[in-house]
Amino acid sequence: MHPPEFVTSMSLTVLNASPDDPLIARAVQLLAEWVEQRTGLRVRQVRRLPSDRDGPAIVVGLRGDRRGSPEAFTLRREAEQLHIVGDDGLGTLFGVGRLLRECRLWPGRIELPATLAVRSAPKMAIRGVQLGYRSINNTLDVWSLAQFEQHLQELALFGCNAVELTPPDSADEQPEWTMNLQLAELVHAYGMQVWLWLPITDGDATRPEERQRILAHRRSLFEAMGHIDHVLIPGGDPGDTPVAALLPLVRDIAAQLHASHPAAGMWLSHQGFEAPERDRLYRFLRRRRPEWLRGLVFGPWTRDTIEHTREVLPEEYALRAYPDLTHSCRCQYPVPRWDPAFALVEGREVCNPRPQGYRAVFERVAPYCDGFVIYSDGVHDDVHKMLWLLWGWDPAVKVDAALREYARNLVGPDVETEVARGLAALERNWRGAVRSNPYIPRTLALWERLHATHGADWRVQLHHFRALCDRYVQLRASQDGRCEQRALAHLRRNGGKVWANTRLELEDTLPNSIRHIRERLNSIGRQLRRSIGLQLAVELGGQEERGNVLDHLDEPLNNSRWILRQLAGIEDRSATEQTKTIARILSWEDPGPGGFYDDLGNAAHQRHLVVESSWNDDPDNFSRAYEDFSFLEYAESGRLSWRCQATTLYDTPLRMRYTGLEPTARYALRVVYAGRFRTPVRLIANGSIAIHGAVKPADPPKAREFALPAETTESGVLELEWRRVGTRGRGPQVAEVWLIRRE
Repeated sequence: MHPPEFVTSMSLTVLNASPDDPLIARAVQLLAEWVEQRTGLRVRQVRRLPSDRDGPAIVVGLRGDRRGSPEAFTLRREAEQLHIVGDDGLGTLFGVGRLLRECRLWPGRIELPATLAVRSAPKMAIRGVQLGYRSINNTLDVWSLAQFEQHLQELALFGCNAVELTPPDSADEQPEWTMNLQLAELVHAYGMQVWLWLPITDGDATRPEERQRILAHRRSLFEAMGHIDHVLIPGGDPGDTPVAALLPLVRDIAAQLHASHPAAGMWLSHQGFEAPERDRLYRFLRRRRPEWLRGLVFGPWTRDTIEHTREVLPEEYALRAYPDLTHSCRCQYPVPRWDPAFALVEGREVCNPRPQGYRAVFERVAPYCDGFVIYSDGVHDDVHKMLWLLWGWDPAVKVDAALREYARNLVGPDVETEVARGLAALERNWRGAVRSNPYIPRTLALWERLHATHGADWRVQLHHFRALCDRYVQLRASQDGRCEQRALAHLRRNGGKVWANTRLELEDTLPNSIRHIRERLNSIGRQLRRSIGLQLAVELGGQEERGNVLDHLDEPLNNSRWILRQLAGIEDRSATEQTKTIARILSWEDPGPGGFYDDLGNAAHQRHLVVESSWNDDPDNFSRAYEDFSFLEYAESGRLSWRCQATTLYDTPLRMRYTGLEPTARYALRVVYAGRFRTPVRLIANGSIAIHGAVKPADPPKAREFALPAETTESGVLELEWRRVGTRGRGPQVAEVWLIRRE
């Protein structure tokens, strides 16, 4: 049932009660355009209410005494008039946004609750989104200024008060330089804070001549940009300037900033700082209390918890979160226990609605910071931006209610329930093993229905693409698994004599049903490139590992590449060598009688891995093992098990635990170290017994075997602990482990 109608006539009158304020005029314009586009009603903008007006009116303006709370507003209904009163200009803009979110806009009419009395102010001071017009963004680098303004209006609707830009170092980098200058003007025109993200990547600050070039680049940018409210200099990711050189450099950059923008704030992140560098920064802030620094930013690959950061940070400095809500793996908040098939095909930047997961992240971060600016590399994470903006204003908003607001206002009131269900279902698709997930076809059926009626909407196209991709991965994983099993059966029965048949089984042609989905994915990918600029393939303007899902649709989801590499030239080998090769292929995962095998990067096959805490309690994975993936490192010759690893971060050990071992037996341990970090590790058994010293993963990976001393297993329990060697590197990565009973 819809709420009572407020407007049914063919026009709507909007009174601008504060006509001299440009932000109020922009808020009124947003209201008029939003209503006209979605209802077809004619909106009359007036400075006084005419006596001949047809139907109700909306009165928009500022609070008369200009007192109140920053960005707060009041909504009230008086007979046939709706009043939007902001405590300041932004408050009025957000009041317009709240009114539009309360409405249901249909062709020819507006529906609104019969009673409306709202007084609202934001809980968090900083509620922002990064909009990066740069080459590595998978969407925004092809947008026009008009498209950016449309998106700014959508962000304003949900309470955004800050936009972080990513300008280049030099005016020589066109068109990025010009567009970022224009975007700063546009963001400022909407009353939002203009933030700049400026890593030190254009020189070595420890070299005097390069330091001067870095400063010259920043000075030119600050002088050229008309509006700057805050500047963030990330300490790492990217940028690796030592703290001893970074702090005086940031001080000098702050002086340049204040020369042209005296009120702007300078911020620094401690991303990538190892413990000694991080502690040096904390000591400097506690002892020197520099006035040129406004606050610290907690971002990806920070080697410290947000609780501890807030605890040691002097209270006069603000703390801002920089949450990575854009990536699904190899990131700050990876999908927990993600099936490797999803990771290898869909990758880091596929459309990734995770409302429950990112709600847990918000609840983890919010108590310790003054707000957030979301790290984003496109529109594939559109849901998270809007939900976090809602929660930044009012943390009490429930996940389902937030999804409904997103669906109602950005897709349409007629599919509010279905879109909200569909977004939640996409998160559910990623739980558990892909082959046996019964929800994936149901989710696709839901998005197929939505696409049939709302297929022109890019948000429906985007999430339909994800649902279709999930089903494709499910079918491909099952098909590739069957092909591998048939190929191994050929080898098991006939050995090298059926080499040709083995190859045929592994290179089996995809069934028409799977090929059809692949064709549809390519078609929708091209459609998304036209409708919103999303670059889902390199040929569509994308970059490797930057959302180019379409380039990985043919990625084998079995060990075919490894098997074929092992069998290459087998016809020319001796019978003994042929037998050994085939035995190695067939028995790779077999630990023998009384042994155990773990594929540690695959959540379904890591029964001996110790996971210290739940993902909701530690989404940063500071104290728990999680799954990481290598997309390109071993793609051509590696087994699937080499392309996914169990990982821990920094000084957190990676642990395994075995029970029920035979006390009098002797055991050996076989291990494959693999992963993109390539961090040297050492292995300790039962807390004190060294199994090996520093070992660095080989490239390509290889199995290493270590005899275990009798005392490690004589109790029937074996505990293994891998630690990184030294104080650098992100942490241990282990792909496969066999515990083999030798006697």
